[in-house]
Amino acid sequence: MNESQILPIALASFPTMLTVLIGILINNSRLGDVNSRIDDLRSHMDARFDDMRVTWQSELRRVEEVLDARLSTLKSGEPRIDSGIRAAASPHRAST
Repeated sequence: MNESQILPIALASFPTMLTVLIGILINNSRLGDVNSRIDDLRSHMDARFDDMRVTWQSELRRVEEVLDARLSTLKSGEPRIDSGIRAAASPHRAST
């Protein structure tokens, strides 16, 4: 091949190469945008999970305190509130 044949071949393939190069650059920028959105979503989800963890810990602590109070009441031998309600309700059942 001589130089007069190489030049038309190079000029003919240049628009195709330019189109592919532009496509690669556009795709790369779009991938960068997607990556940044995924990072934003990840940080948002981490914050939400941390909030839920704090909420569950406080709720579990409250439930634990209630259960401890009820168990200490049972251990101390104090009469239960619902036993008094049952005793008050039993004459009504017997009369019906």
